[in-house]
Amino acid sequence: MMSEIIISLITPAYNPGEFILETFDSLENQTFKNFEWIIVDDASNKKNQLLFDKISEVATFKVLIIRNSKNLLQSKSKNIGLKKAKGKFIKFIDADDLIDCEHLENQYNLIKNSISEHIAVFSPTHNFVGSIHSKNSHINLAYKEVETKNLAQLKKFIVQPFFHHCSCLFNRDDLFKINGFDENLITDEDGDLIIRLMLNGMVFLLCETSYYYYRHHNLSRVSRNNSNLKWEHRLKVCEKIENSLNIQNIDLYETLAQRLDNLGLESFKNNEEMSHVFFRKAEKVYPNYSFSGNKYQNIVRKLVGINMMFKIKGLLQN
Repeated sequence: MMSEIIISLITPAYNPGEFILETFDSLENQTFKNFEWIIVDDASNKKNQLLFDKISEVATFKVLIIRNSKNLLQSKSKNIGLKKAKGKFIKFIDADDLIDCEHLENQYNLIKNSISEHIAVFSPTHNFVGSIHSKNSHINLAYKEVETKNLAQLKKFIVQPFFHHCSCLFNRDDLFKINGFDENLITDEDGDLIIRLMLNGMVFLLCETSYYYYRHHNLSRVSRNNSNLKWEHRLKVCEKIENSLNIQNIDLYETLAQRLDNLGLESFKNNEEMSHVFFRKAEKVYPNYSFSGNKYQNIVRKLVGINMMFKIKGLLQN
């Protein structure tokens, strides 16, 4: 007899190769069994389709494979999976990432025992290349600096995301209330989702007994920063945030300016023209905002400007 489905896991998959078998193994080993896995095959090749079919055949839990007739990218694929989900709670998991064996159980116990509405649960993100035990692996510890209050979390996340959206367990209804992911975005759709939830009053509770293992592939990661279109969509997310604010959110305007400033710094080497768009926008949103970088970098920046700051940084690194 099929167990009641409480959690739906959703994975958009475009030719993930055998990495998805490692993801599958981490789900097979879960101590919590009341879940389904929805794989949204985003027009993968035949070899990968056979991998998905094999997983469905041998899995000890329900696997639903949805096949897109063409490549629809992340936002649309996630929303397609969300509409088919049976569980009250939703978790997104990338096709090459991992979760520890008690992950679903720990997060479910925390969210089901919460007496507050508009609550989601997140776990720390463990970033790794190759193996989770490699010397390059590290945990994003930014979450330790944040209070469990909506405004504090929102201000922090706008400037420095302190968790990955796949590390979260959401209430399905909360995602539907904001219409899921923005299908007009080709990047940063995950951060946009979290910020819209926070703007609606959501608070994220920490589940520190589990981790989300986020795999990096050096420079081959799909979300590389050298695409002009992706920088434009990052700007679009910032404009969406600005349009959601009002005069009562005066502190958030400076926070948004700091986010824009950070994007300007990130884009400077690969797209100097776009970086100046970010800097000008930041100054327009909140004139004379405080830089969010370290104090030494900011002193140099104020004295000699952005161009010279990067030249000095390059000389120090050589």
